[in-house]
Amino acid sequence: MAPQRGRERDPDAPDPALVRDGDGSVRIIRSGSDHSGMTAAAFDPIRQAGQGKPAVLIRLLEALRRVADCARCDVQREALRPHADRILATAEQSIGVAALRPRSGRTPIGRRRRRRG
Repeated sequence: MAPQRGRERDPDAPDPALVRDGDGSVRIIRSGSDHSGMTAAAFDPIRQAGQGKPAVLIRLLEALRRVADCARCDVQREALRPHADRILATAEQSIGVAALRPRSGRTPIGRRRRRRG
């Protein structure tokens, strides 16, 4: 886990991003990411490749909505909002579809639907 902003990490503490062998040599460097970073890694390349392709952008929004439905907390759901905004902006710029955006101006992320059963 990365150190929190505004706090310095103890220089004597082992770096959690490094895996060392018995001799202390670095063997693996792990990269860490938060929920938003993982979402960006998953959705941004598809969004970029989907420019001008309504079917791709619609499915991407649907997938993002499914991820929002599974989010465990408001922080995770709110981290999805900028990604939905970028998908909608891509649709508006590449295919001129402003009608996908709700009249409130907000993206359809953030409210968890109740599941039946």
